Amino acid sequence: MIRPRVLAVETGESVGTTRCRAVRRRRLIAVLGVATATALAGCSADEPALTMVFTRVPAVPGAITVTLASGGVTFVGDDTAMPGGVSVSYVAGTIVVTIERTYLDSRSDRVRLPLKAGQQLPLMGTARISDGTTTYAAVAEATIEPGRSATLTFDFGGGDGDSHDASSDMAVSNKIAPPDAATEVMPEAGAGDRPDASPDGGPDVAPDPVDAPVDVPADAPVDVPADAPVDVPADVPVDVPADVPVDVPDKSLDASPPDVSTGDAPPSIATTCVVGGLHAASVSTATGSPTVAASTTGVFGVAWLGPGAANVLYNAVDTSGMLQNAADVPVVATANGVTFATPRLASLGTDLVLAYGRRGSAGARAAAVRIVARTGAVTGAEIVGANVTPATAPPDVGGIAASADGTHIAVISRRADLAAGTPTGVDLFSGSPALITSSAPGVLPMTRAAGVAWHPAGRFLAGVVLDATTGGGRIYELADGDLGPGRTLPFTAAPDLPVVGSGAATVAVAAVGRGIAVAWLDAQSCAGCTAREVFLATLDINGNRLGEVQVSAPSSATKSYPHLVFDGAAITVAWLEYSGLPDAQIKLRRFNGAGVPVAPAMNIGVRGTAALGDLGLAAAGIGDYGIAYGLSSGTQTLAHVTCTGN
Repeated sequence: MIRPRVLAVETGESVGTTRCRAVRRRRLIAVLGVATATALAGCSADEPALTMVFTRVPAVPGAITVTLASGGVTFVGDDTAMPGGVSVSYVAGTIVVTIERTYLDSRSDRVRLPLKAGQQLPLMGTARISDGTTTYAAVAEATIEPGRSATLTFDFGGGDGDSHDASSDMAVSNKIAPPDAATEVMPEAGAGDRPDASPDGGPDVAPDPVDAPVDVPADAPVDVPADAPVDVPADVPVDVPADVPVDVPDKSLDASPPDVSTGDAPPSIATTCVVGGLHAASVSTATGSPTVAASTTGVFGVAWLGPGAANVLYNAVDTSGMLQNAADVPVVATANGVTFATPRLASLGTDLVLAYGRRGSAGARAAAVRIVARTGAVTGAEIVGANVTPATAPPDVGGIAASADGTHIAVISRRADLAAGTPTGVDLFSGSPALITSSAPGVLPMTRAAGVAWHPAGRFLAGVVLDATTGGGRIYELADGDLGPGRTLPFTAAPDLPVVGSGAATVAVAAVGRGIAVAWLDAQSCAGCTAREVFLATLDINGNRLGEVQVSAPSSATKSYPHLVFDGAAITVAWLEYSGLPDAQIKLRRFNGAGVPVAPAMNIGVRGTAALGDLGLAAAGIGDYGIAYGLSSGTQTLAHVTCTGN
């Protein structure tokens, strides 16, 4: 085997970053490099291996693509391939394994990849195969242990030409398998083997923190670390040769916490948070509310509507607070007779993707462009989604979400109308972007508010409020390959009464490990509540509602615009509350994965300076946030919040 390179990469940063953030000095050590095709024959079957087993594969001729990801960990390495068989590539921090169907058939639907891991690591795999019109998918999970083999079993639940258990709760045509139906992970025969995963898929034992050397240059080749596996028997038959090796990085403890949504012990979450600075995020006077996203290049991008909603403007701020552009950049230019609405940003690694509503002579649609995070330069053309008719205004874009590998982007929008429920749809774009498909009419109901998130099980989560009843809050699962409908999960219950009829009643949804979190405004009766309050609900891997917590402190102040992110350790909610301009205040509060508060709400910025409009919230890493909001003086600002200690 070729000796791998070892790179020192700061957790959550791109390769080449050599300076640690002041608040987080731990580094992620990634064992990189793979053997060339000519070296494959020399790989020993005694080495630890990742075995991927595929069952009930649909009878379609396309190749199977497996995306391997782990929350908070960036995989980096050299692409490699074996002609006519298997290829491994590294895309947007994930490992993508492509397996030709004829090759898989010749191996009895099993592929074995040599595996190197220096520390315990949860691994999520999503397998996809398409016949050109329908995408089939299955998910599997395993906990990777140093020096031990692991198995991912992808059960597609049947397909054309294959047997199918009629009792299965997974549809064959286009749905993503529910996690509990496709994540069976068990070791193959072998004496003394440990299970690959605990029953709920979480780590069996949390790894100890590892403080890696900080003086290793980012691209300096060094010897294989001492904890690399040596001469450990693989859990596979010795007559099955290795195909293409996959190296898995070590992981410091704060890179990916245990999934607490199914009952694991809560991870350690830093509770001392400070506003490191309030930084100008625009040059000119801003008329629209901002949205924000964090890129891996170390900048927060901020976008907002220009004067008269005639264009969309953009600027960026780095972590030192430096505004990146001397003039605000019109990332969506003015066009005759066209108006725009509700821009939303999401991260695509080093770039960002911007979604917004637009209305012109050709109709009203959601649209998207890809932009360079630091400069705002647009790469490619504006791509529009399905037409919204009839419409007298641009559609209201409730949110945008991207898959971990950046290849699938979902934009959820609804016909603009605060007085009634309106048709709601999701447009699916590629990372280019290019339009892949739009949700069919009726897949989503008439809604009053909507948001969207990507889940590592290979699905998008459309969080919506239907009405102001106890059952008004729901999550609709959509396959991330073709928007095929999945389960419908309630996130509200008695005595909840979601707020409707207000533009401030946003809905925010996020994947929390393998669970889900949702934040919304609610008018339920509670001690000390005189109006609407911010609430947070959590759901487990099976969609069971674990409970809810009141995020905001009860008072007569008006609460508005809740937003939510999961940073890999903590659920973080930000919102605006006020009685009037003189006391307007942005608030932020953090919770563990089970929805338990880790600290009281903190004030962001100076009381009485925030405009009474929407805000943006983004996580650049664990305990590292950007909150964008408008000032009553008319410019955009970015608050940079960092959390350390306990």
